[in-house]
Amino acid sequence: MLRILLAAAVALVAIPWIGQAADNDAPPAQAKPPLKLPPNWNLLGLADDQKDKLADIQADYAPKFSALHSEYDKLHHQYLEPFSAKGIPKGDLAAYQLAVADWQKQRDDLLSQGQVKEKEKDELHQKMQDEMDQVLTDKQQTKIQILYVNAHLPTLWRSLKLTDDQKAAIYSSLHENGPKIAALDQQINDAEQEKILDFQRRSLAASSAAAESHGIGQKHPGLEHHWVSSVSADQAQESLPKLYKAKQQLEQQLLSDLGAVLTIEQQTKLEKLTAANQR
Repeated sequence: MLRILLAAAVALVAIPWIGQAADNDAPPAQAKPPLKLPPNWNLLGLADDQKDKLADIQADYAPKFSALHSEYDKLHHQYLEPFSAKGIPKGDLAAYQLAVADWQKQRDDLLSQGQVKEKEKDELHQKMQDEMDQVLTDKQQTKIQILYVNAHLPTLWRSLKLTDDQKAAIYSSLHENGPKIAALDQQINDAEQEKILDFQRRSLAASSAAAESHGIGQKHPGLEHHWVSSVSADQAQESLPKLYKAKQQLEQQLLSDLGAVLTIEQQTKLEKLTAANQR
């Protein structure tokens, strides 16, 4: 009987120790990334439960962004690999130019893949932002819209003393078209720059002396094709007219949408300000 009691006592003592060992062997729970609020969201008076929901959403998307960044960085690394003239007979300009063309094509292909990853990242970010927006109350959403309009209104419009209702009415157009216009500006800048860089690259490859002494992939000042450029060398020339036209159409649409919410007095004031600004 005594042996049975002693065995039971040993078992009871061992049970919590075994459980503790199992807990110690378990991998530690991954800490939730700190909450990063979008601009002006710190002014919304978010409740603790809202902050918890926002943090959960960001934690859910974090590994997806991490995977995209890894794929993007791999493409970027391949893109930066310099041109190599190894195996090309010295003085063979035709072979050199063919190798340069092949190398440039590979870079353009990598650039296209990088652009796809950029688009996927933007779409993922928008999806996350949409989920975060759902956490806000109607009042908070209206306030963030007004704050956004205050920050992105065209300079001349800021003296018109728009009401909150007017700002809320133009939010959709400003939020949708403003970033598109900014993106087109970047694409136009990239296309203009690429025309210059492509001319310089072709000039280097035009002489046998340059072919023997230079590699296009080496870091000659100003000759590097910018990673995340919106256009490749072949696209630059044909894309510029389309980009300028698209930007003009978006600007006209934005001004039309903004003008629709103005009073007659505000429209008159804006016309005077615009005329004075053009002098």
